[in-house]
Amino acid sequence: MKTLDKVWLAAIIDGEGCLSISHFQKTQQSGYLDKTRTCTSEAFVTSLSICNCSKPLIDKVVEITKTDTKVTEVRRKNHATLYRWKVSSNKDILEILDAVDKYLIAKHEQAQVMREFINKRMEGKGRYTEEQREKLIELADELSILNHFERN
Repeated sequence: MKTLDKVWLAAIIDGEGCLSISHFQKTQQSGYLDKTRTCTSEAFVTSLSICNCSKPLIDKVVEITKTDTKVTEVRRKNHATLYRWKVSSNKDILEILDAVDKYLIAKHEQAQVMREFINKRMEGKGRYTEEQREKLIELADELSILNHFERN
């Protein structure tokens, strides 16, 4: 990625981007005859998205990042059409954050938390000790707080 593209993309992420970690838990009955046992499955989903009403802007994001991602079009009554670019691949998110990291300003702290989360998640390879699981939940919560509170 060219330096100018990195700087441009960082500015777009700072202004229009969102780094998020969703944590899902599902508890269900387990066992064929023994309905007293329960099984809990859990998933973490990371994403980096950019939303804007300018299709050319979103097209430029796709061109620069070279990610195989779908752009969704959201039509809203009495509003301009919104275009959403979203990446959920940990590998792609890390590559993008590595490229733009030193140019991020507003989202720099969120990017650091996301990077730490993905690296911790890759250590566990889907199977985590209780300590690792708690750390992932802590990082997901930290990112959520950073996304919802204004910082100076």
